[in-house]
Amino acid sequence: MKISSDETEGLLSTTTKHVLEKSAPTKINDSASYLTNSKARKGFRETKWRWLTLALSSVALVGSYFCYDNPEALQTQIQDKLDLNSFKYNLLYSVYSFPNIVLPFFGGVFIDRIGARSGFVLFSFLLVIGQTLFAIGGAKQEYWLMILGRLVFGFGGESLSVTQSTLISEWFRGKELAFAMGLNISVSRLGSVMNNGVLPALYDSTNSLAVPFFVGAGICLISWFCTVGMFFLDRHADRTDLAMNIEKVKQDPVRCRDIKTFKLAFWLLTVNCLFVYMAVFPFNNIANNFFQENYHFSKSTAAGLISIPYIMSACTSPFIGFFVDRFGFRDWLIQSSSIMLVLAHLLFATIGGCHECYKGIPSLVLIGIAYSIYASVLWPSIPLVVEDNTVGTAFGFVTSIQNGGLALGPLAIGAIRDSTDYQVVFFFLSACAAVGVINGIFVVINDYRTNGILHSKEPFIIKAAEHPHLPLETEEVEHHEISRRKSSLGDSIIRSFSVHGRSFSKK
Repeated sequence: MKISSDETEGLLSTTTKHVLEKSAPTKINDSASYLTNSKARKGFRETKWRWLTLALSSVALVGSYFCYDNPEALQTQIQDKLDLNSFKYNLLYSVYSFPNIVLPFFGGVFIDRIGARSGFVLFSFLLVIGQTLFAIGGAKQEYWLMILGRLVFGFGGESLSVTQSTLISEWFRGKELAFAMGLNISVSRLGSVMNNGVLPALYDSTNSLAVPFFVGAGICLISWFCTVGMFFLDRHADRTDLAMNIEKVKQDPVRCRDIKTFKLAFWLLTVNCLFVYMAVFPFNNIANNFFQENYHFSKSTAAGLISIPYIMSACTSPFIGFFVDRFGFRDWLIQSSSIMLVLAHLLFATIGGCHECYKGIPSLVLIGIAYSIYASVLWPSIPLVVEDNTVGTAFGFVTSIQNGGLALGPLAIGAIRDSTDYQVVFFFLSACAAVGVINGIFVVINDYRTNGILHSKEPFIIKAAEHPHLPLETEEVEHHEISRRKSSLGDSIIRSFSVHGRSFSKK
């Protein structure tokens, strides 16, 4: 039945009058009360105590970063002491990644049950146990015990980073979050720097694997104490906020059923991630020994040289992040990083060895720049190609696939190295990067044929237009995007450090 305009006006007038009579005083009073008390209802996490939690959470990751690359810093020494071939040495890295093929899914359910702060303490303690077992194995020269230690360490390492990020996002939600995560990663990365410098020196002074690895266990213990401090602060924050009737925002859980909603763009990025990471991290595991054998550098010099990709990453990734924020071109940048990795590994494969020459430096620089581009572009691209309520599942799935490659890649390289030489190893790494190049072509084509969201400098506008159910309307998103693009270079540097730190090293 069609209602006339007069009838509609009368109906609306009656309805409006009824609603105002019944509920307006209450609504107005509630709104006024909310506006009056909104500033007064300041949660504990908004006080200056959040800076203490930031310091504690940052130091809590130092032990993980320090100990993860212990085998790399002392590769030659470990292989000589325990008489290990390349396959067995690389297994020390693969066993770390094996549990993390499934943990991103089941670990999320476990964290939901016990809580993020309890998980933070538990996973950090697993690092202490794992590194202690690894150190005892090194002292007794028991390979199986070192493998067991690395396996336990793997159960804690990745999950520790997830819970730490969850806690920090709660303490700095909507306020200084980018700065907090950027500073967090900067402090945590001190562990990686210390590893390459401290462990070789400790070994040279003691001629023992026990001292360097037990020092790592001690640093993990210090980090664990920081998680305990974080636990009590976060619990106090919950109790204080509960007394003030401030509700805690809940995170969306990881749901396997979300996978069926993912489109082609997501699957292309996932495959690309698998092969590009296989072209980077397995190289880092063997780089120390390679520079000693192929270029005849000392152990300490080789350890310093292989830090070049880390230095390149620190120097270039902030500006790459600023460029992507301002101009887009994510699809092209993903492709360019894969091409640079192919060139870098082909240079290693074709340039012969020498005595303390620096022929390998250009390849190290290329790898550093390539990975800086890739890490700054890939991970922020994932939320752009999936629904907002499936982002957690998307990250969990990509992380699982990534760890599958990081588990199998080192074993493949170890087997190749034991049967042939480093030239074949680098041809294998080049092939992995070449698959990334081929896949990258499809990434570019698919993005061009669909919505161009990866190439766009305004991806939020495109996503909002395709998903009108999102909270922000297109005009609001556009205003947000314009404001964001007017932000300072310093803000972009902080954001890129945060994203880059999440996925570099072992993450």
